[in-house]
Amino acid sequence: MIEIEPRHGDHHFINIKYGYYTLAFSALLIVYLSFTKYIYIQQWKRKGYLSKILRNLQHPSTWIILLIWIIICCSMSQIGIHHFSEEYITICKRLGRIGYSLIPLNIYLILRVQNSSSLNIGYYLQNLNLHKWISRLIFFLCLLHAIGFTFKWIKGKTISKFFGIWNFLGLIVLIPFIVLIFVSIRIMGRKNYTLFYVIHNVTAWLMVLLITLHARPGVLPIAGINIILLIYQLYLRFLGGYKIDSIKIMDTPNSTLQIIRVALPINFPVWSPGSHIRLNYPVSSFKSWIGPTHPFTIASIYEDNHQSFDLIIKKTQTFYINSHLSYYLTGPYLALPQPFFNTSEIVNIICGGSGISFGLPILQYFKINSPNTIINLIWCVKNERDLFIVEKLNLSDVQIFVTTLDNTEESSSSTDSVNNNNREPPKFVIEDEGEDHELLHQEEEIELQSIKAKEEIESKQNIFKLGRPKLDEVFAINNPTITYDPKCSWVLACGPDSLIDESRKWSKDHNYQFFSEKYEM
Repeated sequence: MIEIEPRHGDHHFINIKYGYYTLAFSALLIVYLSFTKYIYIQQWKRKGYLSKILRNLQHPSTWIILLIWIIICCSMSQIGIHHFSEEYITICKRLGRIGYSLIPLNIYLILRVQNSSSLNIGYYLQNLNLHKWISRLIFFLCLLHAIGFTFKWIKGKTISKFFGIWNFLGLIVLIPFIVLIFVSIRIMGRKNYTLFYVIHNVTAWLMVLLITLHARPGVLPIAGINIILLIYQLYLRFLGGYKIDSIKIMDTPNSTLQIIRVALPINFPVWSPGSHIRLNYPVSSFKSWIGPTHPFTIASIYEDNHQSFDLIIKKTQTFYINSHLSYYLTGPYLALPQPFFNTSEIVNIICGGSGISFGLPILQYFKINSPNTIINLIWCVKNERDLFIVEKLNLSDVQIFVTTLDNTEESSSSTDSVNNNNREPPKFVIEDEGEDHELLHQEEEIELQSIKAKEEIESKQNIFKLGRPKLDEVFAINNPTITYDPKCSWVLACGPDSLIDESRKWSKDHNYQFFSEKYEM
């Protein structure tokens, strides 16, 4: 009697285990990140200073983790393979399964859990870059999977298999994935983040659901994990927040910034300085389901006001806040661990534009709770009109630098008069206020308008300085008797890339600790 061998033979189920291996490696990474973050913070609390070794271990470079995953994927793809030309389809099947099995890790990396101060999941911002590169790795694995089968079908003249219903589902997923990779490029993402966000979510749900039907043998257990994580993500966004009905807007004409005062929601937790919330339209609005939420740092501290908190935001066309509308708020989300506030001896903060919302509550916290801590707050703005915030929030102990004057006739005259020999100050160099730029020796050539402009500039210099700060001067310790521990001395930077890069370099040169959040001025 002749035995009929199954069409796929033993190879049909040979790749199932590699999906579970991938899940196991993902779980190990999650446990590692959570455990090292916990140990890092507990050690910081216990010893009074952070450990640089533990700091690097709990947040390893993205390229290191990515390299490890590439090695794992390449190794698993070659196990049991002896002749590539004969077994390349087995490899392609395996790569597709590995890619799908990486999705639970990728979803975990963007979960936003409120006020989880001792675990990695509480600091989702530091996981975003890894999420981006794991997404690209998943795409690359799926692309290799698709290329392998395309080659096989073209070679075997069975191209019609593309349009078999289960195979076609894979093609439906691949097309938006290709578009997503293109729009995720930094320039494209900045120009139209909403478009990127919509394509991102559509691709994620299509991949989770349709690949469940596309894959043979099935991936139902892994699909179940993915769906549970996505449902949890939806819960955190749409059910784990607070409805906001009372908003007050403080603004001034021609300013690029505005102050949003939000009535404190019922049961809103006490937040740590530097924390941020995410604001969106209410759940009943169609916009809340298709668009992204918008992150804003809380610019006040809980000790200062138990009834409301302030946001300092940059005016944009993409998310216009109306005081007559309701909104939905999630958060707060941590930026700095609590030991930072208990152990810091010197804190130098430099902010650009709306980044003042990050530095201001940290300044206020130390002034109230730790007056012996040396703290400097430097705020750089492009637009002089943004300084209305100084009066509205009664700012004090803040060094303010206006990098450009308004493009009005008066401001133009001021710039011509005071900045005649140095129209574009070098990066982070302060204009010397003590110099008169030879104006006093040219009285007969100065018009009354220029004199008035110069007098106005001199009066304003009591509020701000024109130019960019020189870090060696603004961060200087003027008391030579003060001794400090570099392990407890910090530079915090919040602003555009140029400001962050300069601050990081200064911090490294002076052996200070460094932390940054990116804001666009």
